[in-house]
Amino acid sequence: GADGWYTGDISVSWSVTDPENPVTSTNGCDPVTVAADTTGVTFTCSATSTGGTASASVTVKRDATAPVLAPSVSPNPVILGGTVTATAGASDATSGIATSSCDPVPTTTIAMVNTTCRATDRAGNTSTTTTPVQVAAFLGGFVSPLPRTTLVRSGSTIPVKFTLGQQGGPLTGQAALDLIAGNQLRATLTGPGLSSPVLSVLCSYDNTAGVFVCPIKTPKNLGTGLSN
Repeated sequence: GADGWYTGDISVSWSVTDPENPVTSTNGCDPVTVAADTTGVTFTCSATSTGGTASASVTVKRDATAPVLAPSVSPNPVILGGTVTATAGASDATSGIATSSCDPVPTTTIAMVNTTCRATDRAGNTSTTTTPVQVAAFLGGFVSPLPRTTLVRSGSTIPVKFTLGQQGGPLTGQAALDLIAGNQLRATLTGPGLSSPVLSVLCSYDNTAGVFVCPIKTPKNLGTGLSN
């Protein structure tokens, strides 16, 4: 591994020799295998001959476990054209984190996008993961003649008009046209008396007026107790 770390099992063995006298005893010189992560374990071998006693020590560090990633993204959702801060949230219990980073988050298109985060620990183990980020526009407001609350006749078509906003101002021009071209904007009718959404219609963009238009046709029968 890197920085003096091992990233797999470690075998420690000793060579004990005395060119002048026979070795009469040894201590701690048997072979050993380190198969668990450790921040450092020291082994000492000592040997004795008629010429005296000598010893040697070795310290080994093992980290075979990749870093743990817990990415965080703020804000999420992010407004179209906005800025996102993504952090890897990396941790490593043994050798510690050497580097961590996340890719920039593209916010130029309304979509669910991913950012990739990665980390490397001091031993050289790496981890990579992705986390989703929702890029969205916000509702600027409804446009007359539709007030926020109104009564309409069931079976009629309501031209719901509204504006969308992005970072720095309204969503207009080519960005608005791109949203429509991708069939990404739909309107769904829900409300009291409806057990589930009853329709989903594609919306269009009026480039001259700078508004989005969703032609919502209401059902002919909204149920008992509801007025036309």
